[in-house]
Amino acid sequence: METGFYWVGDGVTAPYVWFWQLGYGFHRPSGTLPITMPNFKAAGLSVLSDKLTLTDIKKGF
Repeated sequence: METGFYWVGDGVTAPYVWFWQLGYGFHRPSGTLPITMPNFKAAGLSVLSDKLTLTDIKKGF
């Protein structure tokens, strides 16, 4: 995956945009510490999109 923004979901709540930073992991919308991919998957989360552009983010899911 490339560093950038992605739609993320857990299958229960509405999807939201998270930031993936190569070498660090996922940054949740209101968090400061990244979540590693193993912890991300253990939380039941999955990536629902390709890397987003600014236009994609403005359009919504």
